[in-house]
Parts: sequence; structure tokens; C-alpha cells
Amino acid sequence: MVLFLVVGLAGFLIGCPPAERTVIVEGYLDIDGCDQATLGAEIIRPEFPAEATFDLYKGDRSSMRPWARVAYKAGEDVEIYEATAVDGQKLFLQRHVMLWNGQWYYTTHRSFPHQPIYVIGRPVIGRVDYDVSTLVRAVLFVGILSHLGNIGDGDGADAPWFALPDRSSDWELPAFALFRITDPAPASYQIVARVPGWEAGTTERFTGIVGNPHGCPPPGPETVFVPDTSNLPEDEAVDLVNSFDLIVGTITRVCSDTVATGRVIRSVPPAGASVPVGTIIDLVVSSGPCPPINVTVPDFTGGTEDDARDRLDDLGFDVSVTRVCSDTVAVGRVTSQDPSAGTSVPVGTIINLVVSDGPCTLPNLTLELGLNQTEFQVGDTAILTVEWSGSGTPFDFTATFPDAVGVAGRVFENGLIEFSVLPESADSSVELFTDGLGHLEIHRRLSSDTGGESLPILVRVIGVDDQEVTREIFLRVNRPDVTVPDFGGRTEDEARDVLEGLGLGVSVTRVCSDTVATGRVISQDPPAGTSVPAGTIINLVVSSGPCAPVEMPVPNIVGLPEAEARSAIADAGLNLGAITEVYHPTMTAGRVTSSNPVAGTIVPPGSAVDFSVSLGPEPPPTLSLLLEVLNSTNRVFTVGDIVAVRATILGGQSGFEVRIAWPNATLNSSTGQARVFDFAQVATSATYSSGAEPIFLPVRGRVIDSAGAVADAEVFIRINPN
Repeated sequence: MVLFLVVGLAGFLIGCPPAERTVIVEGYLDIDGCDQATLGAEIIRPEFPAEATFDLYKGDRSSMRPWARVAYKAGEDVEIYEATAVDGQKLFLQRHVMLWNGQWYYTTHRSFPHQPIYVIGRPVIGRVDYDVSTLVRAVLFVGILSHLGNIGDGDGADAPWFALPDRSSDWELPAFALFRITDPAPASYQIVARVPGWEAGTTERFTGIVGNPHGCPPPGPETVFVPDTSNLPEDEAVDLVNSFDLIVGTITRVCSDTVATGRVIRSVPPAGASVPVGTIIDLVVSSGPCPPINVTVPDFTGGTEDDARDRLDDLGFDVSVTRVCSDTVAVGRVTSQDPSAGTSVPVGTIINLVVSDGPCTLPNLTLELGLNQTEFQVGDTAILTVEWSGSGTPFDFTATFPDAVGVAGRVFENGLIEFSVLPESADSSVELFTDGLGHLEIHRRLSSDTGGESLPILVRVIGVDDQEVTREIFLRVNRPDVTVPDFGGRTEDEARDVLEGLGLGVSVTRVCSDTVATGRVISQDPPAGTSVPAGTIINLVVSSGPCAPVEMPVPNIVGLPEAEARSAIADAGLNLGAITEVYHPTMTAGRVTSSNPVAGTIVPPGSAVDFSVSLGPEPPPTLSLLLEVLNSTNRVFTVGDIVAVRATILGGQSGFEVRIAWPNATLNSSTGQARVFDFAQVATSATYSSGAEPIFLPVRGRVIDSAGAVADAEVFIRINPN
């Protein structure tokens, strides 16, 4: 076996240069006797060509003769395909590929599929997740197509088979043609493909594949695959078989509970079998549902309900159960049945069973509780035993622990328990055990929420006759103290995990923070290092993110006492600024006279607010008295002279009394609203001692204002003798 692959492009064909712009693909293939060969030419472009020709030549390389031509040209509605054999052979064209009934098919006409395409001996089942053109190209050019098509009526054993794509479908197929040849004698084949109007490119390909797995096969009939006729109406199935060039043989009718009347159950040979054309295909068609089959009813009295149900299910019967009390038949066992044992009835009949639900009269229900110990630590497992009598099963029960976690359930005769833990969010560290005969154990790990003394476990039982009994039992649970870790700056999730592991609870308050990242702890209470009992709630303040910049008005603090003004500024989220004390004619001392910024001004949080506090009305100047001599610049007088003195009042409150004491002990006084008072006195000899040296003597003055303030002053004069 010899394989040659040659690819030729436009302008490179020796001896046949193209007269016009044309893509040409050329290749040779040599085969030995009885080989099966596949020759193909492919031109891959996004568009479909308006026309193309594919010529097949046969010879010995030195002398090649035209052997077959396939051509097509685009028409208005469908493509026009022509196939001719140069030496008179009749070629059969396969041009449609389609998906039908889960398999890929190609067909010679569009009304019904013909032969299935096989890839490596297996049908392509279902839709593929890649482009159909890729699938078809792979099938045709990789050479794993085991059966391409029917050629028919060829005069020679080496008649070529060929296929073209069908552009009338929605698939994007390349321009290609494929010839398949079974040749009993050695020969060389050449294929030349031409597509006028196209430029040469790099997507042209010639494919040649030769195979000879078994030498020359003996001539045999053409084979086809038996179509799948299952569940088709009989007439459609017959048409389908005939369309595959097969013959419908015997049609057998059998009952079926799954296939509708008149539809095919199966074919013989089965669907997918490879058979020669003309093979007789027998069909098995449903005649409708199968008639019922009678079965003898067994005796179930005295047996358990479960055994009876299992047996009835195996025999194809349905079951209906009625429960009644019985003083002679144990709970859960059959007391009677209908139909009675030995009756022959159709499969599917409902068998009515009467089952005992216990004695008709029961003693009073009693209940006793017990614990494996009376004092526990958090995390210990408490074993609560419940002993009951006077009631059969099933019976319902509830047990509520000190932390409000409850267990509710039902005990059955066979010792099975159905129970649930309430609420659903509670821990599920609960196990239950029972013998179904009066003993129940509830095992539960005590949580950190349980601690305390004389804690009750409340148990409530409802018997089969609706008797109800409630009992309590008490226990003590010690919770060890736990040192609170420091969670400052840690994430909320980290803090929760640590607290849960320590058996502490958690409460979270979220506030904004401009210094602590979102989701991290700002503060905690109790503080880190505090020793607290297990189960204590730890309050965490967690940052919700930066605080929004909110502007706010300055509050009106004018007229408020200073302390209230300070509080109002702080409550508004503002800071206290400078405080100034001022005199005010009308504002009471200690109250605010003004603020800066003024009330109502919009400012950012934390802004400083200055304000002034009243000292009350401004007090008058301090009372003082000024005495001066009016008629002598040197204050020297002679006996007999008039001494004139002026009293000037400074400060004080209006309404004055002025007193003047002269050196000779004479007193003068005057009152009035004026602030200047003048006094005069004759200088006498009494103002000096006879024979002594004259000296300066004081003239003393005093002023008293309306408020009772007193001020004194003096001025000195000298009196000379005559």
C-alpha cells in the first residue's frame, strides 16, 4: 500500500495554468488491489462558493484519464448538483446530512433519513457541543467513516462513491467533495478541485487515505442498520422499515402495561443491528394492558403490621389499615383482615387490615425521673432517665432544660424514637435511647447558659389514651469563672469565636468611628482582664465605619447660666471655646451675654464656641475726696484773712454729705447731688500758739455718699500773726 499526498494551488499546476482567478486543489493517491481509498478536496472559506467542480482521474501516473466529475452551481432556491461518469458508470450522489432520532444521518432526499453515519463503529448519539461543520469535516477527512453511502447500478466493481455538502441546510460547511473507491486492481487516482472567482490561500487541502484491513473481501450484499421503531404507531413503523429497503415480516401482538395500544414494543432484529438490504424485520406491537392476575390472599392475623405490609407489597396488593384497641392482641399486630385468608383476588386489590393499638383499658400513667448526678459543671453530660408505666406505645414526650432548650418526640414499640430539639437554633448535642417498654434516656451536654442552683428539668408525657403527666427534677450546674480577653482592635468575628469558645455571651453595639476600622472592636464591657462567670454577656462596641461629616447649628445659649451653656454646647457635639467675663447693664451676673459663632450658625461637629458671661452692671468708680485752697497758691494766710477751700467728689453714688473741720475746730457741712462744694472760714489766732513759730495746720474733709461710702481728705495751710 502506497500513500501520496500532494497539494497544488492556483498558478502552480504544471501544464494547466488557470485562465482566470481560480483556486485549484490537486492530489494523487496510489492504491493496490482490493484497497478501499478515500480521496477528498477541501476549500475552507467563511462563504459558500457560487460554483465548483471536482474531477477524478484514473491511470498509472504517466497516463491519467478522466473518470468522474462532480459539479454544482448555486440556483435561486436550492443548489443544482450534477454527477457524471466519463466511462458510462452511474454515480449516486449523497448530499444531505441531518440529525434524526438521536443519530446523525445523511440522505438522498429531504423527506426521510436513509443511512446512519457511523464514527469508529459507534453511532453519534445526541447533539454535539461543537460546530457541525467541524464534525462532518472530521468524519470525512480523517477517514474514520465506516460507511459513507450507496452508489448503486455501477457497471464496474471500482465505481466511485462521492459526497458533497448541502448548502441548503443552516450549517456552515466548507466547499469539499469526497470520492470513495473500492478497486480490485492497482491504480493511481488524481483529484482536481476548481472554484472559479476565488483567490488561492492557505486553507486548501487534499486528503487521501488508503486502507486494506482484510485484503479483497468477498462480494456481499449491501447492508443497512435496522431503524429504531420502538413506541411508534404501527403504520409509521412499517413505513420506516420500508424506507430503509427492509421488509416488514410478522407483526406479533402482545399485551403491555407500559406501551400504548397499537404502538411498537420492539423489533427483531433489534434497532441498530447491521443487516443486508431486504432483510425481513418482525415487529412486536402492544395489544393493550395485560389482564389482571388473581393471587391467593395469605393469612396475616397475629402477625405484625410491618410484616403484613411487606408481604402484600411483594404480592402486588395495596393495603388499608384500621387501628382498634384489643385486650387480647398485642399492639401493632393484625387482629383481622378483609378479604379473608385463602381468597383469590386480582393483583392490586386493597387488603384491609385491622391492627391492635393496645389494650382497650389502661392503668393510670405513672412517671418517674432520675439523673446520673445532681451537681454538674458546664460542659458535663446530664443523663435524664424517664421511667413510665400504665401506657403502651407510641407515646409523646417533651423535656425542657433550664436554658429553655427542649426535646420533643415520640417513642414507638420497637424502640425507635422520633425527636427534635427546640428551638431549631439550639445546640443539637442531644442523644436519646429507649427500650420502648417503659424506659427512656435523654443525654444532653449542659451549655454555658445553664449555670445556677436548683435548676428544673420539666418532663411532660402523653400516653396512648391521652393521659398526661408532668414531673420536675432539679439539678445544680456550676459555671467556672472566665478571664475576659482584650478585644480592642480585633474583628467582631474573631471576638465572637473567642467568646463562644470561652462560654461567654456577646452583645454588640455599632457606632461610627473615625479612628477604628469598620467591623473592629472599639471598646468592651467588662474590660479585659475581668474575671466573670461563664455565660456572662460581654458587651462589645464595634465600629460601623467613619462618622459622616454632619454640620449642625450653634445652640442659643444667650441668657443661660454658664453651667447650662457649657452643657448645651457639649450636647450639640461642639467644643467649649474661650469664656470672657464682661459687665452688662441688664444681664444678671453669671449668665451668658453673647456667643461666637452666634446662635443658628451651621458649623462642623467639634467646632469651638466662645461666649461671654455677665458680671452684672458696671460699678461706679471708688468714692474719693479732693480738697484744694482756692485763694492762695502757697496756702499761707494772715490772721483775719478769708480761707476758701473747695471739696471735689470723685466716684461714689450721688447724694453726698461733705464735712470740713478747720484748724480752730470749727466744723462746716453741706449736702447735695453736686460733686463740688465750696467752703470759707476766717483765719483766727486760734490756729497757732502765741509766741511759737507758725506751722502748717490741716484742713480736714470727709464725704459720705448715698450708699454709705466714706472718703477723707486734707489740705494744709499756714496762718501768720498780724
